[in-house]
Amino acid sequence: MAGGARANEVEDRQLLAFWERRATTASDPAASIEVCRKEMANQPNSMYLPVIRGVMAWHELAAGRTEEGAATLKTLMTSEKDPLALAGNTLACRWLTRLDRERVRKALSDYYTRNVAYPASLAPVLELPANQRPPALDRWNQPWQYRLASFKRIPGLSDQRYDLRSGALDSESDLKDALAVPYAAPTNLIPVKVISRSEGPAAVEFQAPGTPPRRMVLTEGSRAGRFYFIRLVAQSVLLSDGDRWYLVPLP
Repeated sequence: MAGGARANEVEDRQLLAFWERRATTASDPAASIEVCRKEMANQPNSMYLPVIRGVMAWHELAAGRTEEGAATLKTLMTSEKDPLALAGNTLACRWLTRLDRERVRKALSDYYTRNVAYPASLAPVLELPANQRPPALDRWNQPWQYRLASFKRIPGLSDQRYDLRSGALDSESDLKDALAVPYAAPTNLIPVKVISRSEGPAAVEFQAPGTPPRRMVLTEGSRAGRFYFIRLVAQSVLLSDGDRWYLVPLP
């Protein structure tokens, strides 16, 4: 909803209050999930539901509630094109791709148990019966990037390791590694001041790392590096890095 009338101030305040409650439970996935559930029950029509659902899905995955997390992520998938919806859809695709990759890894592990070697390609696991077959594509409908990887110091063992990635996620494809970054991790894209907010998409000046630090002006829906500036929410900015939401106050 960038551009035109600004979001309802009541919803902005509700999001800020939710974010403060979430922060107090950041290290407790079960408590964070409950905070999100209560917020969705209290604000079922909030424009910020993608934020609440995204936070809840991450904590469900962190708590090992994989099926619940996947179900929550699927509610974020949409064909809508506004910045908030697009960011939610991207977040869902990234985490669901990691979950799908785990299914491919499980099929490869089963293959290894039977053959004491990994296959030269994914063909053997993608030809399994439908009830055992893992996804052939990531959530961007691209085939997995798979290759055998040799041990550097043990020659001749070319089928005992592999590398499996989504082309879109590349080195960030692993679920465990992605969940190892806490939700409270800080962003290095720091809002400095509001340039405009009354007409069209809001514009905010940000500071990014560098020597010297770089200054840039972003409008809602634009990107700097891996960070998307989604919305100006009262005196805070809503960002996404594709995996998490960030609500950062202006100075």
